[in-house]
Amino acid sequence: MQKEKIISLEEVFSGCTEPYSLLGQLDKLMKDGFTLKDGENEYEPLCVPSTPVELPCTPKEKEILDMYMQELAKSQSEAGQDEISSVTAENLHLVPMTVQRYVSAMNVDILQEANLELVNAVRDYFSGKYTCGADMYCTFRIHRTVIRFLEEFRGEKDSSDIIKERGNAVIRIYEEFKNEHGTKPTVQYIAQRTGFEESFVRAIMVQLQEFERETPVHMKQPEHVRHKKQEKQEKRENADAVLKEKVEGMLCGLDDIQRKVIECRFGLRGKALTPEETAVALGLDLREEEKIEAEAMESLKTM
Repeated sequence: MQKEKIISLEEVFSGCTEPYSLLGQLDKLMKDGFTLKDGENEYEPLCVPSTPVELPCTPKEKEILDMYMQELAKSQSEAGQDEISSVTAENLHLVPMTVQRYVSAMNVDILQEANLELVNAVRDYFSGKYTCGADMYCTFRIHRTVIRFLEEFRGEKDSSDIIKERGNAVIRIYEEFKNEHGTKPTVQYIAQRTGFEESFVRAIMVQLQEFERETPVHMKQPEHVRHKKQEKQEKRENADAVLKEKVEGMLCGLDDIQRKVIECRFGLRGKALTPEETAVALGLDLREEEKIEAEAMESLKTM
């Protein structure tokens, strides 16, 4: 039976003089099938991607990554007096250096994971657990985080999953905007919100609108939207009731023929009629209708 190959962190660090040589040694150990001993009882199999993993990178992510690279030198030069902050800033360059070893294109998610691990590694380093250099220890922690991220990515996601996730993000923003504003968002709006290419967003929206035409989706509106609409409807109905009451009261001040002329002309009992139609409906000639209407309107003004 072949004996299990186990190596401790201290043994890994002892043969390295700088972060670059540490990554090379880790690569060799992983290919040779070693298992890492981290602490007294924790064991972790070492593995490395056979080829650089392709991570999706949106235009928005590229912009963020460019800004991050530009801020590296600035962060290092502006590190405060606090020793932990200073060491963290001095080792920021280890994050992209390590990530780029295993991925074909950097990604905001993996960058955030690696940055967080750098911060945690510096804090743990000052606990005195390891005697190697801070840059060595940080490089190893970043490396381990990157490998774990890629293992999870390769194990759970493929290109179709990524496209599906992005499509769901477009649909979610599309539906939120439509529910809130009652209109459809533009391709440019969704592309700006998601950072996706406009061509991708447009393709998803075309499919979504085709689906809506074929199978109408009756989405339940958010509760606060329903409450606002209900309040507006109630106010409108109350205002209509008050106005109707006032009009009825004013019409009571007219004689019978004047009230009938006004009701016909302004559609108070149905469709609004022209003077000619009103005259025919009430058995009057046009001149009589015009005279009665003028007298009724004059009476209403004085009420």
